[in-house]
Amino acid sequence: MPTATPAATTIPATQVLGDELELIRARRRANDPQLAAARPRSREVFGLALSGGGIRSATVSLGVLQGLARAGLLHRFDYLSTVSGGGYIGAFFASLFRRPLDGNDKGNGLNAAATGHDAERILAEDFSRRPPGYSPTARPLGWQLQWLRKGSRYLAPSGAGDYLYAVALVLRNLVAIHYVLGLALVLAVLLAIGLDWVVQMAAFTMADLPGHASGFGLLLLSGALGAFWVAPSALAYFAAETPKSDDGKLPWWSTRTFWSFIAATAVAIGLSWWIGSFGDAGDLSPAPQAWRLGVARLLAGLAALMLLSVAMLLVVGTLARHRAGRGETSQARLLQGIRVDLTQVLAHGLSFLLAAVSAAALLLLVPHLREYTAKLVAAAVAAAPAARFLMSLVPQRKKDNEASPAWLQWLASAAGVLAFTLLVLGWTLAADALVSTWLMPTGISGFAVITSVLLLLALAFATGQSFQFLNLTTIQRMYASRIIRSYLGASNAERSNAGSRSAWQRISEAHPRDDLPRGEYYAADAWERGAPLHLINVTINQTVSDTDPLVQRDRKGRPLVVSPCALGVDGLWYDWDRPAVERGKPVRLEALTIGNWIGISGAAFSTGLGRATSLGKSMLFTIGNVRLGHWWKAWPEERAPRKRGPLDLLARGISRVFTTQAYLASELFARFSGTQLPYWYLTDGGHFENTGVYELLRRRVGMVLACDNGADPSYQLEDLANLMRLARIDMGCEFVRLVREDFGPMADAPRWLNAVIDDQRLTRGDGNEDKDTGRAMLFYAYRPLDPDGVDSGTALVVLKPRLAHSTPLDVLEYAATSPTFPQETTADQFFDEGQWESYRRLGAAQCEDLFAAAASTEAGQVDALTRLRDEIRAAARKKLAAAGNA
Repeated sequence: MPTATPAATTIPATQVLGDELELIRARRRANDPQLAAARPRSREVFGLALSGGGIRSATVSLGVLQGLARAGLLHRFDYLSTVSGGGYIGAFFASLFRRPLDGNDKGNGLNAAATGHDAERILAEDFSRRPPGYSPTARPLGWQLQWLRKGSRYLAPSGAGDYLYAVALVLRNLVAIHYVLGLALVLAVLLAIGLDWVVQMAAFTMADLPGHASGFGLLLLSGALGAFWVAPSALAYFAAETPKSDDGKLPWWSTRTFWSFIAATAVAIGLSWWIGSFGDAGDLSPAPQAWRLGVARLLAGLAALMLLSVAMLLVVGTLARHRAGRGETSQARLLQGIRVDLTQVLAHGLSFLLAAVSAAALLLLVPHLREYTAKLVAAAVAAAPAARFLMSLVPQRKKDNEASPAWLQWLASAAGVLAFTLLVLGWTLAADALVSTWLMPTGISGFAVITSVLLLLALAFATGQSFQFLNLTTIQRMYASRIIRSYLGASNAERSNAGSRSAWQRISEAHPRDDLPRGEYYAADAWERGAPLHLINVTINQTVSDTDPLVQRDRKGRPLVVSPCALGVDGLWYDWDRPAVERGKPVRLEALTIGNWIGISGAAFSTGLGRATSLGKSMLFTIGNVRLGHWWKAWPEERAPRKRGPLDLLARGISRVFTTQAYLASELFARFSGTQLPYWYLTDGGHFENTGVYELLRRRVGMVLACDNGADPSYQLEDLANLMRLARIDMGCEFVRLVREDFGPMADAPRWLNAVIDDQRLTRGDGNEDKDTGRAMLFYAYRPLDPDGVDSGTALVVLKPRLAHSTPLDVLEYAATSPTFPQETTADQFFDEGQWESYRRLGAAQCEDLFAAAASTEAGQVDALTRLRDEIRAAARKKLAAAGNA
């Protein structure tokens, strides 16, 4: 880690917003020249948010995009904000503006990238125009959508071959991660054996050494730590008395309590000497003599403890006074700082004491476990089916969307601790076997211990300096490659131009042009073709913070957004090419492609889970290598200087030498430092906010169409509630819900209101009642303290997958055979043909119900969204005025 914190260079939010509005003007000029005369205001901008939810969200969102395209409205959306699964299909749509439509068709305009209207035409095409495989030598029309359909099992589209590849990769990475863990644990065991040996040598003669069990030396060390570190620091705390007068005339140690400790120490020393030397030992019986010596030793120990406490208080106080200088620091404030320092000293002492006791217990336990090793392995193998049965009892999704019950949290924590304990025991037994069988079969040898430790340190150093080892051992790359192949590959015309038979059908093969670099994806000519501004939402995990306990204990993460103009980190903006300066040179960010960013945005299962992060889950996922997150090379944020003790400096030095192990330990123990270290742990954007609306509200977009496709089987609207909570806390937003009656008499109300949900308690619907046509919920987000008033708010239209009267028959039939449809678990990432088509068609039906009426107006299709936004804004203004909030 760097010795100096780089100076970050932030960009004003107004500048970033202004740059984005200029890009919006450019894209509008390509799509609707009459709308691009001037730069739009934020309240005139439209945003489309596609939520997380894996392939379920991607497929529903595809249907929504098709519905908007058929209504002629898709090109009107200026922003595209995606999270997780919504990013799969969002990246496909945005990449159409960066790809030639057909590299074979020269001279007909198809060798150019799509414009906004071209993209609408592609998405509006009918899937049935030519079935898959119609011609063995040519691709079908609408091949992009056919490619998406073929990717319904995107993780393993070709079946056995992909499964075998995945198994090989997972096993290789699992072995690699346990190599790092095992190497660290074996090294720690050897160091413990060596330290135990040194302590025993210092305490006993060599002749007595074999008579003591391994681990006895560490027990002695534990006693010494308790007597000379823990107990004195605890007692010294009570000797630091706040002076009654704060005039600063007397030094901080001139207190009655301090001198009482000195007097008590002197008395204890005197009594110990007097009782120990009282009378002649020969004149007393054995019992009184033993009692006398015992009391003398007890008093001597008490005197030594109090003397050590006074000495520790003097040292800590002197250091505190030296740091404070000769300024105006009051005695009371100085004493408060001393107490904090003493508590920290006590905490460090307890940590070392716990480590020494644990190591001693482990070494004492190992000889007893040797004969049971084979039995333990057999028991573990036999317990696997029972463990699988117990796991089946744990619900795969929350039945009523309530927080996980306490017993489930305890079970996860207990399982994680148990797994970690078994890991430590296993590698300890391996180290013991290595020592007793190969290195020191005839007894402890200092030379053998030192040689072994040096060899393991060399191996650990080599691994520790290869930081990318951490990212290479995850399953993120395989996951991202499947997304790239199945979704970004759907816009890669070169797949159909390979000149070989049925080349376009080879979905099991990667293509070098499937993915796009970030710079190319956000190139200037994309806006000239009408591309939307794609915002990719990611979470920076953080469970350790010096300054923000809200993030550390509750949110456990910060939002990061990949945008065309800047890198957004929790409301601060940085230049992609020069985010920070270190020693006069710009910090270079790790270059990630768009496919990588989309994969990270969908990293739902990992050691860091945002607000769902816990020690037990992190231990389980690290040991099982269920790691989809990515350690991204960025820069450490600037922090206020703070004092660093010797232990802090030692830990920092070890982390710099063994960087890989240090960051892996962060995953294992769920201690993520957010942006405080050079590498940030990035995972699913839904770990912070899952709808994708959060960043659009930050930009004060005039209207947002949000596809809320997160798993919500009981329709409790958890993701929407989380959005509202975060927006209120971070941006001062308030939300008002609008129903049909808020728009006046139904005879005068616009036709699209037939698609609005009035019920306060939402259900999945059954599609049988004529009146049940609701697909969307309406909200209006406004800032009460905004000087522009209610008119500067955001009209929020939320589409929620549910069954309505207009749902097609085949979708209703699928719902009848799958009671959890359309809220099937996100763990299901392998959709069959009927499942995929049902979700896609359901998404399209949502837009047909809501926007068909809005688009068929005298104002024309171009202005349909504007009318919708203005009608929602007017209804919200009226409702707030009636409530006295306008």
